[in-house]
Amino acid sequence: MSRIRDYTVRPKRRDAAYLQTQLLIAQKEVAGIQLQAEEYDLMAAAADLDEIEEVN
Repeated sequence: MSRIRDYTVRPKRRDAAYLQTQLLIAQKEVAGIQLQAEEYDLMAAAADLDEIEEVN
C-alpha cells in the first residue's frame, strides 16, 4: 500500500532579501496587482526550485 506523503515546502536557509521579495510578490497577487515580468519569472523559478527540493 502506498502512502501519500505530506510535502510541506520548507525553505532551506535563504537570505532575507529573497524571502522579502517572495512576500511582496504574494501580497501583490492577493491584492490583484499586476506582476512585473521579472517578478513573475522569479516566482516561477522559486516554484521550480521547490519542486526539485521535494523530489530530493
